[in-house]
Amino acid sequence: MARELIGLDFGTTNTHLSLTAAGEKNPIGRDIRIFPQNAIQSVLLYTPQESRVIAFGQTAQEEWVTLSRSERRGLKLAVNFKPITGVDPVATKESDLFLNALFRYLRDQNILSSASSDNSTQVVIGIPSEAERSYREALSTIFTKMGYPDSPFFYEPWGALFYHYSTKQIDKEHLFRGILVVDFGGGTLDCSYLKDFRVRQVWGSNVLGGQLLDDCFYRLFLKQNPGVEKVFRDEAVERYIRFILFREIKEKYSNRLSQNLTIPFRETIWVGKDNYGNFEIPDYPGFLDRLREYNISEDLATSLTALPRFLETFSDGSLDLLKALRETVLKAFRAQKIPKDAVSLVLLTGGSSRWKFFRDMIGEEFPNTKILSSEDPEATISRGLGSGYSLVLFEKQVKIEIHESMEEITDRLAAVYETILHQSMDRSLQVMDGLLRSHAEPKISHFLEQGGTFGDLEKDLNVGLSELGETLALAEKEIHARAVKQIEEATQKEFYRWFDTRENLLSERAAFLLPDPLMMGLIEKRLTDRVFSTLATVVSVSFGTILTSVLGISGVAGAALSGPVGWLGFFAVGVILTIASFLGFKGKITEGMKKIRYSPWALKLLFPSKKKALDRIFLKQTKELNRRVQKEKLQFVMEKQMLRKQIRSYTERHIDRISFADITSIQETEANHDL
Repeated sequence: MARELIGLDFGTTNTHLSLTAAGEKNPIGRDIRIFPQNAIQSVLLYTPQESRVIAFGQTAQEEWVTLSRSERRGLKLAVNFKPITGVDPVATKESDLFLNALFRYLRDQNILSSASSDNSTQVVIGIPSEAERSYREALSTIFTKMGYPDSPFFYEPWGALFYHYSTKQIDKEHLFRGILVVDFGGGTLDCSYLKDFRVRQVWGSNVLGGQLLDDCFYRLFLKQNPGVEKVFRDEAVERYIRFILFREIKEKYSNRLSQNLTIPFRETIWVGKDNYGNFEIPDYPGFLDRLREYNISEDLATSLTALPRFLETFSDGSLDLLKALRETVLKAFRAQKIPKDAVSLVLLTGGSSRWKFFRDMIGEEFPNTKILSSEDPEATISRGLGSGYSLVLFEKQVKIEIHESMEEITDRLAAVYETILHQSMDRSLQVMDGLLRSHAEPKISHFLEQGGTFGDLEKDLNVGLSELGETLALAEKEIHARAVKQIEEATQKEFYRWFDTRENLLSERAAFLLPDPLMMGLIEKRLTDRVFSTLATVVSVSFGTILTSVLGISGVAGAALSGPVGWLGFFAVGVILTIASFLGFKGKITEGMKKIRYSPWALKLLFPSKKKALDRIFLKQTKELNRRVQKEKLQFVMEKQMLRKQIRSYTERHIDRISFADITSIQETEANHDL
């Protein structure tokens, strides 16, 4: 049975759900619609005494409006409960009732499978970057009781990022160069910075959100209509007007700003047939001034006081909201000294990111950076949560599979590395043999033709050895680079082969695994269309960094990649010993023997053919070089077991380190990126 991954973006204003089916090559979560629009309003109508749910979402709002004043008594229209869930008992209960009612409806309508202990459905819960532990614990308890134990948490900005990448709105170049994701929602402002395919920082505020703008609008209305607040409370319409009606008016004004900044904004406040007054914003500059001098209402302040960051944000009761938003976005850049030019793209998401003043502020701070706004900023997060968490599951399973196959992989890689090292030695020997002959042949020919002493020949042979050493060093550098490239390609090929032989990884052993939507762009070779090849590319690239560590410990590597330069010191001595042996001398050449002068005619008599003499001399030198190479190869055989251990150790360590699943761990991120 296919595994279902439900992406849940539980918002202050609206809640969004998506459903991702397992096994698809490029999974994109599809929206779960209950009402005509994608959004499910985070609204609950219930009886506080019995905790009986009357309705939720848009239905709750519509139902409440149709009730008479007397019928509203004893009922509560619950809103804004999400931000203080976990720290406020009433809000926690309302979140529990809302989410239970929502998922019960989905099951009753057969949109979701019935929850059970053996069901393959899993809920992936999006959370703000500054979510309190109590918030996570509360949601975990709610979903465990609902039949979805161990529901994973995933940062909301990452959901937006995964969605935009999987839909090709973001390319891999931006992921390498740096992306700032800014999620400005109804209750929070969340930021995430990603570079080189790794999440570098997460930060934000669980106080700064669109609800403060709602409050600003409502307070302005009360100021423009003295005495109306008492009427609201007497007629039990305050919560509806404050949290629902003015939220809609706020969004309407935000949309107006994108079209016209000069015409005054006016609205008449109606609830059914009842008129409660007029609301007006004369001009946009005046609206911005109110945001700079924002004073939070007593009711909202009371509900948010339980949040640890509230008193820090509202230290004196008032707040320059525009400045606070700007400083929060730039917080990590200043704290971690990240330059702004390290951002190649800013991704704006969340319903409040539509505000003109917010987009203008981002443009001012990142003037030379591309800014991408979600076409549906509220829905993109839930769509990306399922595919994002699928990556975590995928890589965890792949790591298990690779570790189980390490014996096989190690054997194959050790054999490949041995072949490459032998080829490097042989190539090094060939290059040295050619360079030594071109260096020594004219000097030996001169000695055979003109005569002289062994001392003269030794001096002549040593002339230019330093230059020869530099030439050899360059040649060895090329041979080394070629070996590195061959080992990297061979390693990549081995992991491709490993994936090729395990195509059942997705269908049998882990049917719930989904392809990596963030890494697919890395692969531009023949395996591009294979969903299981993503990790192979990353693993193979990492071997470029471990090559020196793996081979540097072994004496074989030194012999294979740098040894011949060290052999130069023996060269002149070896040539003289070879010629001396042809003259009948045995053993070492003494200083006295080096002074004996040989006439040209004597050397001609001993060496009638100069060509044959040179061939004999260099043949012996070649044999000596070969002997040294074979000795090093024998040493490799003796050290092969140690090399196998090194390959296994470094491979396992690097597989663990490059895991994107570990990088996206909530716990690890909190430990490493605490601001």
